[in-house]
Amino acid sequence: MEDVEVELALLADLAHIEIGRREKRPLCNRCSRPVGVCWCWSLGRQRVETSCRIVILQHPHEEKRCLRTAPILQTALPKGSYVEVKGKRFPFSRFPELEDIFTSENSILMYPGEKTMSLEELPHVGEDNQSPYNIIIIDGTWQQAKSMYHNCRHLHSMRRVSLSGKFISEYVIRTQPTEYALSTVETAAIALATLEQDWAIYNTLVHPLQLLCQYQIKHGAVPHQSKEHMITSGRCNKSLGKRTYKKLRKCGAKQGDSLSEFMDSLTLFNSQIENINHEEGMHNYDVRSHDRHDKAEMNLAESENCAREKNSGNSSGNETETLNVFHQILPILNNNAIDSSPSFR
Repeated sequence: MEDVEVELALLADLAHIEIGRREKRPLCNRCSRPVGVCWCWSLGRQRVETSCRIVILQHPHEEKRCLRTAPILQTALPKGSYVEVKGKRFPFSRFPELEDIFTSENSILMYPGEKTMSLEELPHVGEDNQSPYNIIIIDGTWQQAKSMYHNCRHLHSMRRVSLSGKFISEYVIRTQPTEYALSTVETAAIALATLEQDWAIYNTLVHPLQLLCQYQIKHGAVPHQSKEHMITSGRCNKSLGKRTYKKLRKCGAKQGDSLSEFMDSLTLFNSQIENINHEEGMHNYDVRSHDRHDKAEMNLAESENCAREKNSGNSSGNETETLNVFHQILPILNNNAIDSSPSFR
């Protein structure tokens, strides 16, 4: 009883402890980051003057992320050179300010794909009376950006521009599909520097991103390798499926030649197996058709013997053909350390 009374007395003392909330760290008024990890001082007092205008179509979920790169553009660029619109779809009835931008001849959409033109192919601002551009960038994850593009039909009729792949992303604290997949601020910085022929713009806009990554790594963050690098180096524990392979190729994977060769060999293997099964099915159908004929027993025995010989010949040929295809795929598997999971078969 005495032990119980002592424990109750200790619990009663704990009940009177005041539980206070932890005070939030003071935030910078300019970049809204904690003062200890503020990066806006690297931009200086003056904003970056550009003739082109950056238009950010931001997914609503992107605003919840702590380590976003769009605020760098918002802090560095003048108000007239930066426009940010949040949404998943962008009808003119809801966003009337976008109608002039989407219908302008000087508007370009930074979105990779097959039917795109290179950024270097565009005339520079001031060259042949070229007016400043409206550079439209979709801000979100790769899946969110794809969904936003397909849900906005006005973007389908715009000029789509892609980067040449000369730059490697400085956003090392976030996993990218490939090493050449760039963040929002990097895409805008390269586009502005290329079209206005002033690479001081790129250095100014990317410097805060470098500081952001340095702060995070200093406080325990780990540099991330791209998915493409993890797969090609054999460090990826998960098997590579067809859907992941297609995503990497659409994002511009440049180190995936061996993966492409593997998939081509695998496609050839599957097609040949399907042809083998089809031929065997047709052969069995022919045998069943002959069985239905009312023939003499001797003729039936002879047809069965012929069928057996033909079937054995086909099977040996099919086995040889299958082994040849397998020997084509085996060196690729050994060189690239790719797991042959059921998703490949």
